[in-house]
Amino acid sequence: MFERVALSGAKGKQTVAKERAQTRDGEKEIERAHNTLAPPPPPPPPPPTTNHTTPPHPPQAAARPPPPLPKKTTTTAYPPLTPDFASSDLEITLNYHAQELSWFGVDLRDLVNKKGKKLVISEWGVGGGTPEGKKIAANVTDVAAQPFFGTWYPYTLEKDPWVRPEYSAYRRKLYKATSDWLKGRGGPNLRVDGLYAWNAGSWDALGVNPNSAGSWVDPSLQAMVREHNAYVNSD
Repeated sequence: MFERVALSGAKGKQTVAKERAQTRDGEKEIERAHNTLAPPPPPPPPPPTTNHTTPPHPPQAAARPPPPLPKKTTTTAYPPLTPDFASSDLEITLNYHAQELSWFGVDLRDLVNKKGKKLVISEWGVGGGTPEGKKIAANVTDVAAQPFFGTWYPYTLEKDPWVRPEYSAYRRKLYKATSDWLKGRGGPNLRVDGLYAWNAGSWDALGVNPNSAGSWVDPSLQAMVREHNAYVNSD
């Protein structure tokens, strides 16, 4: 099991700490909610009769109301960006999430911004690798555009994207921008209540996974996350 580190998105609203990766109960709950939002299909028409008497219809059971929506919704978020991204670009994957939910009749903006449902990003990070997980990205543009690709164990110097100064600088920029974005509760269209950083392989900037210690870790990002969580959880 890999660990994730959380960055809270609201000052004094949510206690955040290292924790073991949990099954995404929130995601399962919202999926179950989605599956109940569609109305039941209409009953089939009665079979044709050969006389002039209309047979009585059997009584129809009353439709059960859908179960209440969970208190929060979770989604992964690896935003495809450019090296010179703006903070508003960090919301791009949440907009995808909102669009997908709309296909099931769920208005994410209404749930989060008006009805007080918490929106938590359950997985986030930048890996600096290629799809097969064995090579580092060709350039910093690919690092920014494909954060969901990284490199995997065992660690070797050849599989460390962050030894390249421009790649390391981009990762630090992304973490700092995301920290500032969360302190402002996300946006511009959706409030964000928290974020879990994925920490395994080359995504493990914080040294959470025991296999990553001393390899892909960036001490400056460890300090940044500690400062961030201390700030948002202060009185």
